[in-house]
Amino acid sequence: MNRLPRTSALALALALALLLVLAACKKSPPPQATAETPMPGSNAATPTPGLSEENVSELKKAFTEQMKDEPDNLHYNLGNLNLAAGKYDEAIAEYKQALSLNPKDSDAHEKIGEAQLRLNKPQDALAEFQAALKLSPQHLEANRQIGDLYRKLNRPQDAVAAYKQALRAKPDQAEVYFSLGNTYDALKQMKEAAEAYRQASRYNPKDADAFYNLGNCLSQLRQYDEAIKAYQQAVSLKPDDAQSHLRLGVLYLEKKDKTSATDEYNKLKSLNSPYADALGQKIAQP
Repeated sequence: MNRLPRTSALALALALALLLVLAACKKSPPPQATAETPMPGSNAATPTPGLSEENVSELKKAFTEQMKDEPDNLHYNLGNLNLAAGKYDEAIAEYKQALSLNPKDSDAHEKIGEAQLRLNKPQDALAEFQAALKLSPQHLEANRQIGDLYRKLNRPQDAVAAYKQALRAKPDQAEVYFSLGNTYDALKQMKEAAEAYRQASRYNPKDADAFYNLGNCLSQLRQYDEAIKAYQQAVSLKPDDAQSHLRLGVLYLEKKDKTSATDEYNKLKSLNSPYADALGQKIAQP
């Protein structure tokens, strides 16, 4: 089974947010909660590190002053603040205000989709992402988000199309390639999955999971030498990765290399992994 991609912990400090306000940036991004921030099902505010209720209030005042002559931009950025603070219904209301002033704002549709996802309304989110794509077919975030959503809705072929569209807009997205690999894997298209994971590891060469998943695909394609290289790269990045050590051991046995397989067995023993016994039994077989 392939591993799901890890969510990046993106925390934007209040100081940066204030700088954005002072610069009156067009479409400034919302301060982001960390990956550990819970996702409420209501419009209750979520405590966000570096973004207290008082901070939000101050930023709203600053935005209102700095962008008083740009009402659509003002409502968009107020939506971003509410989204960061966990006030999803209020965020949606602000983005809709921005759209009433600028109906061609694809970013506002995409952000409404994000908020709808947080409110556990996937169909409403899908409609907003589709609206963003109707206005801007190359919209990076809308394509990525719609790909993730299609996967959750068990529409893998549609997910593949969305991820590919996102990659056409920006080809160096390791996480999108990773998700594309997961989707191809679910479709049992191992050759395509392997290529996606290869690209994920190319653009993020420190991602042990991308190398692990690449090794899995190459193993199923019986490309054992290349699979071994992928698993070796995975354990070089994550030495305590018991699954990669196990799979290396199995592949070494496939190649009649009991010495290397035994080395992997010893590493598993040192990690106190339950996989050690399973590999040991395989090594002991004549």
